[in-house]
Amino acid sequence: MDPIFDSRPDSLLQCLDEDGELALELVYDYHDRVDDEWEAELAAKALKSAKKEKKRKRKHPRKSPTASNFMKMNRETGEMERMLPEDSTWYTLYVANAPSTPRQLMKFRRRARMPYQKYLELVEDAREGDWFPNVGKPDATGRPGAPLELLVLGALRYLGRGWTFDDIEEATAISEETNRRFLHEFIRVGATIMYDKYVVAPTTAAEAEEHMHEFEEAGFPGCPLSSDGTHVVGEKIQARLKNQHIGGKESHTARAYNTSVNHRRRILFSTRGSPSSWNDKTLVLFGSFLAVMYGGSVLSDVKFDLQDYDESGEVITVLALAKDGLPTKWPGTYNESGWSRWLESMRKDAECAFVITKGRFRILKTGIRLHGVEAIDHVWATCCALHNFLLEADGLNERWEEGVKSDREGPMEDHDEADVPLIFQRVRGGTVHTDFSGMGNGGDESPPGEAFGTERSGGSTAPNSRGSATSPAGGEASAIVGSAGASASGRKEVRMMEFETFRQKLVTHFSIKWERKEIKWPSRNGVME
Repeated sequence: MDPIFDSRPDSLLQCLDEDGELALELVYDYHDRVDDEWEAELAAKALKSAKKEKKRKRKHPRKSPTASNFMKMNRETGEMERMLPEDSTWYTLYVANAPSTPRQLMKFRRRARMPYQKYLELVEDAREGDWFPNVGKPDATGRPGAPLELLVLGALRYLGRGWTFDDIEEATAISEETNRRFLHEFIRVGATIMYDKYVVAPTTAAEAEEHMHEFEEAGFPGCPLSSDGTHVVGEKIQARLKNQHIGGKESHTARAYNTSVNHRRRILFSTRGSPSSWNDKTLVLFGSFLAVMYGGSVLSDVKFDLQDYDESGEVITVLALAKDGLPTKWPGTYNESGWSRWLESMRKDAECAFVITKGRFRILKTGIRLHGVEAIDHVWATCCALHNFLLEADGLNERWEEGVKSDREGPMEDHDEADVPLIFQRVRGGTVHTDFSGMGNGGDESPPGEAFGTERSGGSTAPNSRGSATSPAGGEASAIVGSAGASASGRKEVRMMEFETFRQKLVTHFSIKWERKEIKWPSRNGVME
């Protein structure tokens, strides 16, 4: 009953009779009214709650997270039904029917960034190692899980070509959310299991020897690797970290990594990500392989010979020579200038490895769209592991036995100047002039006819062509020990030798090798690239 038209008393005062005493009938009516109003209030609350629940209810029934929104027509019944991953284009092309012709295999390699057989090996390794324990199992609605083959293909396409999860859903008939969750699992496995398997840094002389061959041919004995820094753009780095991650070479938020590679472009080590505002020298100090080497905990048993005049011996070193940011002064002699130019060209292998890796995995160039810095670090580590995995697949990890000799298999004078590779022209001097001062060629310019391996004119204190003020012009070459830190066996530790002294020994060693025509430019196929 509407309270407005309810004649029953709404308080005990209205239950009094003419004598001022309570009338029982009116009291009963009052209690009935209170009960009715309470029940009406409860009914109103229940109705309001029901309306809210109806409003929150999904317009569409809950579906399996694996299933997509794509529909197909059943050719037998003519009815529309939900498309399964087994009905998708990728499943038909790459799972149910393996590529067989050279053209198909070439296209698969370009699309998935790896040969088809290596892709199958990767999937098999994931199954045997139980890398993704939840993949393939039925979900809460009873639908079968997504095929592992399609999920791996989607992850490779995301990394290789920078696709979105919506693009992958269109190709696999697997929902965006499922692909997103799997990608995070994939890069977690890539940054741990795959990284530990394929990115292995040398710690002993026996392990380092495999990586020294190309550097020794080029005149840098004892050098196993080059090191440099690179940046990877991250579009969704946390706001509180934004200021630290803007700077350096990028105008966007990015992460910086110091990475060590051998001359075959194989990645041997990479630091965890750091803010892009850190420069290369700072990156080296925090967790880099170079910092570990300088501490003497690895590669302390590496030995190599240096050539000098009138002295002989062996040297023990823990120092990589072709590293970024080598603290050198500008070359003072033309032998030092030639050595510095050759070193400058040799240490480009780190940049080459970065270009190859970012070319293979486009997400490293276009920017990573995953949330947080940890996801960016996982993507970088996964791409490093896959890069080495592909080097092994293509046979590019083998030692480069061929090399281009410094004399081009004959005297330099037998070739036209235009036919001589630029690096050899730079080391020889002659027609390649360098402005040392930044004010134009003046006294720094090489005199006419003066080239690499000849004594620089000047005062009596200037070093001669062999980098030593005391070496005779016709002295015989032999193995040399440094000037400090001799051990009981007569060998010297590079860490105990003054840097300038050790650097001069390297220049002298390179000069002797050059004059003997024993320097080679490392090449995989014997062709100057």
